[in-house]
Amino acid sequence: MSSVFCAEGCLTGMTVTEKNQIFRRIRRKIGAPVMGVELLDEQIEECICEAIEEYSSYINDWVLRNRLGEMLGLPSEVDFTLKYVSNSLYLKILMEHKLENKLVLEQMVQGKLKQLQLP
Repeated sequence: MSSVFCAEGCLTGMTVTEKNQIFRRIRRKIGAPVMGVELLDEQIEECICEAIEEYSSYINDWVLRNRLGEMLGLPSEVDFTLKYVSNSLYLKILMEHKLENKLVLEQMVQGKLKQLQLP
């Protein structure tokens, strides 16, 4: 009963014995033998394939974000995912520049507002 159901064949590199071990383990996690688990091996395999596809998409997204940082020329100490941003001089200069731009913009807006005030 362990034929390859999902079109991608994500379990094709496994032996029948290995597949059966995984299917038995999943059935036990769901509740077998205490509760009757009425799932075909093909249904379990389809769920495994779907989980692998979803996990792969997360990994691919992570790799893309990190490679994008390299392609944009970001320094290696700056993590493009912004999970582990080190407090570096580059980051400090970048934040100071943004703050200066914000202050200049605020001053410009205040100046325009003063010009618009009627006597």
